[in-house]
Formats: sequence, C-alpha cells, structure tokens
Amino acid sequence: MTSVRQPVPLTLGTAPQAPTSLFAPGHPGFEVEEMTPDALQGEALELADAVSAELAGVRKLGVAYSGGVDSATLLALAVRALGAENVVALLGVSPSLARRERRLAHQVARVIGAEVVEVPTHEGENPDYQKNDAARCFHCKDELFTRIGEDVVGEQQLDAVAYGENADDATRHDRPGAGAATRHRVLRPLSVIGMTKSQVREVARQLSLPVADKPAAPCLASRIPFGQEVTPEKLRQIDDLEDAVYEQGFSDCRVRHHGAVGRIELPTEELPRAMEPEIREALVAAGKETGFQHVTIDLDGIRSGLFSLQIVGKGGRGSWLRRRPTGQDRPTGPGGSRASSTWTSTEPPAAVRPRPCSATRRASSRCTRSPRPTRASPPRAARTSDRCCSRAPTRPAPRPCSPPCRTPRTIRRPASSPGPPRRPRRAAAS
Repeated sequence: MTSVRQPVPLTLGTAPQAPTSLFAPGHPGFEVEEMTPDALQGEALELADAVSAELAGVRKLGVAYSGGVDSATLLALAVRALGAENVVALLGVSPSLARRERRLAHQVARVIGAEVVEVPTHEGENPDYQKNDAARCFHCKDELFTRIGEDVVGEQQLDAVAYGENADDATRHDRPGAGAATRHRVLRPLSVIGMTKSQVREVARQLSLPVADKPAAPCLASRIPFGQEVTPEKLRQIDDLEDAVYEQGFSDCRVRHHGAVGRIELPTEELPRAMEPEIREALVAAGKETGFQHVTIDLDGIRSGLFSLQIVGKGGRGSWLRRRPTGQDRPTGPGGSRASSTWTSTEPPAAVRPRPCSATRRASSRCTRSPRPTRASPPRAARTSDRCCSRAPTRPAPRPCSPPCRTPRTIRRPASSPGPPRRPRRAAAS
C-alpha cells in the first residue's frame, strides 16, 4: 500500500525581522525539491481533474510562463495531466522582465519538473508599445504569442499553447493583454473551469509550489505612467531600485517612475520600517545611484495595477481588448485536439470590433449608434417599429438613424402578401 505524500509546509519564519520575500538575500531558500501532486484532495483535486479534462486531446503543450502563481499552477497541472516530457514552459524575456523574476521562474520550474524555453521578445521596438497607452499590455502579449507561434511551435512540435488567466482575471477591465490571447487562440484552462485566484493559491499550496503565496508581480513597464514613453533606461532604473528595496527585507514593492522622482510603494504594515534611519538612508542612496534625483515613499502603500485602473477600470480606453472566455476560445481539431486552429487566426476576433445592430449587419453597413429620441414619444412598446434598428418592424419606412446609415434599410414584402391591386390592362384595339 503506497503512502500519500503530504504537501510541504511553506513557512517563511515567524519573527517580525525575518525576511518574507523570495527575493530577500536572507531568505532560506525553497523547502521543497519537487511538487507533490499526490497530495491533492477535496476541491483542489476536483479542480485539477477539471484542468486535465480541458487538456484532453493535447499531445504536447506550451505554457506561457512567468513564474507567478497562476502560470506556475497551470504548468504544474499540465505536467500532472500530460507528463513532464509533453509540457514546455515558455518564458518571454525582454527588458520589461525583472532579473529576479527570471531567476525565480527557472527555480520554480525545476521544482515542477518542466523544461523552460526562453523566448526573446522585442515589444520595446514597437512604437505602439513605446507610447504607453492603455493598450500597452495588448502589444506586449501580442508580441509574445507571435514569437511563440513563429519561432517555438514548430521547433518544439507543440499542439497548443495555454496561459494562466484565472476566473477573477476574466472579469477585470485592466487586462487588455487577454485580447491578444483571444486573437492567437491561446487556451485558458483555469478561467474556463472557473478557478478563482484564491482557488489557484490553494491548489498551489497542496502542490507545494514555492510561489503559492507570492504577491502579484506585473512587468516593469507597468510602473511608468500612461502617456510617458517606455525606454530600456527607465526599466533598468526601476529594476535596480526594486532590487535594493528587496535587499532591505521588504515583502513586496513597486517603484513608480516619475521622471526625476522614484516613488516607492510598500505594504502599509511595513511603512514604519522604511522610516528607520539606516533603511531610509539605504533606500535614498540606492535611488540616487540608479539615476533618480529624488526618492519618496508613498503613504498610500502598494497598489497593484494603479495606472491601469485609472484609465481602464470603468470601461475607458482599451476595454475593447477584453472579453470573457467562452467555449469558442478553445480550438479543436481532428481527434479532439485543440491544436489545429491554434495559430491560424490572423484577423482580430469579433470581440475587438464594434458589434452592429441586427438590421445593420444584414445591410452590411457600420451603423453602431442608437437612434436619437423624439420629443413627444408614445410608450416604448407601441413604438418598436419606429426605430431604425428594430428587430420586428411593422412599417415599410422606419425612421433613419442619426447620423443616417450608409446603406438604407430595405423591407421586403412577404411572399404571401398580395400587394396593392393592379390596374386592369386596357383591351387592345381590333
């Protein structure tokens, strides 16, 4: 009788002075050498089996991998379902990836037992990415999935590619990068089965993944306010100063780049520690050494996605890049494989184009505006046929849109309608 392996406890120390970050120099290292898939039980086991069902038919899978808890959990569950020899971790490498995150991603992949393939990306050369608007993440992910499709899929003989979007991410408006995943038909098993962020962390704990409680770590470009150009020099400054913050033993941080000012965000419970003379002097010296003229501490504490939420949080620019995943996002091929159409989509999906009304779609026009209401209008139910885009018209000449449609709507008479009476033909003269 085989014994069930138990998850390894991932305690990082209880003393207040103990470093709590995986990046702190005093961190004791991982307490686990390999994951424990046999320890899954209860809801975590059901979720893992659901992911396995989503990946049924895939022979070899590539996972867009960053080393965070979402992508690491998906990578581990894919290895559990398909075997380590049939799963490849695809790590995008560019100046926007912090050096510490790159090192950590390799360490976590060794615990999972998966091969890591680094994919160089060049989003920094794209002017649309450099201008740093609300669609920046879209261009970044689009570059990653394009490089994977062109350089890696054939070389690694991949049937499909997946990434670690969870069910909570699918409801957020500050995730324009998901539009790129939709365009390239990338699988999202965690989101499809409804696995939330808290459930992802619980599954990761039972798998003994070292990043089970790791805070979110967006790319370095997210520290630059929208509208300010993203440059390699700015990314280097952010990376260097954040390394210096972690060296002081803080559990998490963000360095926001405001030109000559480097604004450090820390967890609110750790703010008093930043005011200790030795630590404060070390942070100021590190900031000036990296090129900032001034170094400040944000009293509001750390706020993930601060700049994104200011623009896209309530349906602003860039919200057209997002949509919730559906069954159509899971391409299928012969034998149930989800690979044959994974990399054949070249046109933007319907989700990134304005959806016209039904009457306009039939007329092949582009009218997407609602009709202008009249001053004195009867009850709505009595005027359904008076609207340009009515689905059940009863009048032959509906009121046009404002502005007018490019193609006027034509109402055809039903075949059963006799039409107006015809004038009798005059008899021919003999």
